Amino acid sequence: MALRLLLLWMLGGGTLFGFDGSSPQGAVTYSVSDFRGSVALRRTVEEAEKSFFQTTGLIPGDAPPVYLASREKGSPASLSVNAIEGGGPQIRLVLPKDPEDPQVPQFLTTALLLRQYYGKIAPVPGSGVPQYPRWMTRGLGALIFHCSVAEAATSANPELEAFLTERVPEPENAALVRRYDAMASVLVRSGLSDNAGKKAFREWIGSYDPSVPSHHQPAWVEGWDMRTLERRWNLGLQTPGHDDQMPGMIQSAPSTLKAFHTIMEEGRFGKDSLADVARERGGEYRLQTLTERLTALRLQANPLTIPLVERSMKLVVNAKRMSPKKVRQEEDQLRQEYLLLGKQSRAIEDYLDWCEATKVTTRSGLFDAYLSAPASSQAKGPVGRHLDAVEARGW
Repeated sequence: MALRLLLLWMLGGGTLFGFDGSSPQGAVTYSVSDFRGSVALRRTVEEAEKSFFQTTGLIPGDAPPVYLASREKGSPASLSVNAIEGGGPQIRLVLPKDPEDPQVPQFLTTALLLRQYYGKIAPVPGSGVPQYPRWMTRGLGALIFHCSVAEAATSANPELEAFLTERVPEPENAALVRRYDAMASVLVRSGLSDNAGKKAFREWIGSYDPSVPSHHQPAWVEGWDMRTLERRWNLGLQTPGHDDQMPGMIQSAPSTLKAFHTIMEEGRFGKDSLADVARERGGEYRLQTLTERLTALRLQANPLTIPLVERSMKLVVNAKRMSPKKVRQEEDQLRQEYLLLGKQSRAIEDYLDWCEATKVTTRSGLFDAYLSAPASSQAKGPVGRHLDAVEARGW
């Protein structure tokens, strides 16, 4: 009897299999032997785990973690769901050690979805495991791994229903696979863009019911209106991929101006003016995207360029309410200010380079006026003058 109890305890725990050390959210636990001294894949998994819960609105909860092991680079990934003796599900995931392997996002995403689905309830032996559509697992995987969406940009308007039935390209066609994942990522992001979409997604995932062990997962999130989402998706596909994530520090004036020029050019979407963008269909959405990018730039812009960025933000916000002629006039003024700041920033850089090269220790005298405070007279009011008079007479 004692041996049986010991056996059940060992089967119920993860230490028998060499698993220990959980991720910060508690959704993943690592194989001790595989992850000892290897931090690249573990760091990638933990960042993706955090992004998964933030993106979907799901709660980590106290469900058993996914047991994660790793194999040599290039090895095939594998995923299995078992019932632990004594109750509870066990999801085992094996990933190649290379965090850049294209298998990693899809398999980890599927494992996290299954963990959310089963919770603490062990699957009925012999029951089927939910099969999530590829566009969902690949798109959500690319989204939480922050993969580039530049490959998704297109000027055409693809049909959503055709994309949903499209087969995933073969792994040998790496460029086509990246494009498929990028398009799927934009689709999932469009569906999860508001609280109603996240709520519908959570209901679509659902929770395991032992009385209905063979659950058929619908191929579409039922709470997502397909026509509305198709419009969002097409707008997202027409937006070029952005790489605006700048380091958390003040940028130099030339780099800020370069980023500003890129953001404004891409924000026009090939049009000559923001006035043209504001008038076209979906213009309000595109202007909002441009405002968000300028706001991110403003937080880390060089002080010399802040007035230019703020003035541009104001123009973008008001472009839809302004006359096209007024918008173009403001844009011309912004271009002139941009060119002047470019010349000024280059002059500053040249002067600093010269100072560094010559090791000048003598003051130029250009800033002496700022070093000496001007004399200021002490102005007194009626009360001050009365007290001075009393003091002069003596107490």
